[in-house]
Amino acid sequence: MVSSMSLHYKIVTKIAFCSLFLGTLLLGGCISPKEIKNPDLESVQITSLRIEDKDNPNLKNTFFSIDHREGIIYNAHLLPKDLALDSVKVVLARHSDAQVKFIIGGKQETSGSNDSLSFVNWKQGVSIQLSNSAKNMNKEYKLDIRTYSYDPQTFNWQVVSGAQIPNLTNVKKLLLKEHQDKLLLFVGNTANKTVVYASSKSNPSQWTLINTTGLEGSVKDVTITPLGVACLLTENNDFYLSSTDFTEWASANIGSSVVSILGSFVEPGEKKSTIALILRNGSTNKLHFGTLEGSSVVSGELVPEDFPIENFTSISMKVAQHPMLVLVGSHLKNGTSQKAQTWTSTSGKDWLRLPSPEGSNLGVSVHEPVLLYDETIGRMYCLFPAHFAEANPQMKVFFSDDKGVAWTEGNGTLMLPPTPFGIRSKHLVGYFATPHTLYLLGGMLQDGSIPVDIWKGTPRIYTE
Repeated sequence: MVSSMSLHYKIVTKIAFCSLFLGTLLLGGCISPKEIKNPDLESVQITSLRIEDKDNPNLKNTFFSIDHREGIIYNAHLLPKDLALDSVKVVLARHSDAQVKFIIGGKQETSGSNDSLSFVNWKQGVSIQLSNSAKNMNKEYKLDIRTYSYDPQTFNWQVVSGAQIPNLTNVKKLLLKEHQDKLLLFVGNTANKTVVYASSKSNPSQWTLINTTGLEGSVKDVTITPLGVACLLTENNDFYLSSTDFTEWASANIGSSVVSILGSFVEPGEKKSTIALILRNGSTNKLHFGTLEGSSVVSGELVPEDFPIENFTSISMKVAQHPMLVLVGSHLKNGTSQKAQTWTSTSGKDWLRLPSPEGSNLGVSVHEPVLLYDETIGRMYCLFPAHFAEANPQMKVFFSDDKGVAWTEGNGTLMLPPTPFGIRSKHLVGYFATPHTLYLLGGMLQDGSIPVDIWKGTPRIYTE
């Protein structure tokens, strides 16, 4: 029998395949069934394109969509504005009888050694002409290499004027969750209470205290389902569900011991949310992944020893129209935090680590990281709060353009807030707003206080 984990691997692989190749059929499928079946037309069609450049090794991984009707080939994920191309190799899939010409900057270019082409003048326009004399067919494509109009690795930061979070003291846990345009700030304190504040993503200047009833204990984990219900776990492992206005809370006796809440999602076509959990088996005391689907609890795979059951952050995203949870965190080994890893799940019942521990570019995150996703460009950002026990505590920032498979450490001087922000540790939270605007708030300073200021980061705009 195929294990649940291997099924998840196949699903993730299938999702990646669909996002690339199904995208060609959907985005490039602007032709009628009659045209698709026309062998003469097919004889001058490009079915795939890849560009390779030794000076830009990641370029070969850039997927190009093909719009046959408009005759445009373009990259959905943008490339850096300062992209410089010299001698490149263009790999085309086409009909064997089709002859190809490249017009770059108004000049026809011929292949040199190793089938290379000069792309020095690519910004002046690139067209690819196909001809099939036997069928008297011709086709021209415009190659549109799309780049950022801004620099996603350089942020300009400023304090949001007139905006402050509530004054917070005796904080044990600080969690920020989003639902539509609403922000929910969950504060667990040393008095074993949870306080909830609400604000707006587009204008976080006003924070309103939500008067809750039925909620007891200090928050440990929380998720807000896409349907607008909050699921909250306290430090005493009591599990609560909220009303959609987050005022009324009720303890949910689901018949299982919940250890962690890993996130939530809604399957396409479903009207109920799936909440991903870590459950403790009462008879064996072992930890299992599991889900709460409506009122039903479903147990899944055993939790691996290197899975972070605390001090993690997860987000939900869509890949090929299918929900996927992405989680980043460091697990403990002999009481010491290990290198952070990325885990993904499409079901909540099993999780796949990406990549292997040896291949991870992330460092160690002693505290819960800030995990953010800029959906418009498909880029994830991960911020590690400082660890004050280190000799030289620093915040760190990483980014990934492939859903967390590979991470690159960013330049903190260019990407993180300036000196007045200070070096901040645990209880740091943030979110993305449009367009490409990042907000950071909270974070403990070395004196133990949590500043009330809110910082707004916008990417540096390129100028021509």
